[in-house]
Amino acid sequence: MGYEHPQRFVFSIRQAGEDEEPVELVLHRQGLFGWQIAELRLP
Repeated sequence: MGYEHPQRFVFSIRQAGEDEEPVELVLHRQGLFGWQIAELRLP
């Protein structure tokens, strides 16, 4: 997980013990403290 851009944060989700590509959940900043799910990247 980490920032791709100051307004975009990405979580990578993968099952433990699996070697598949992870699913990525992209959040965009909404205002000063809020975040909104903006994208779901599938392998």
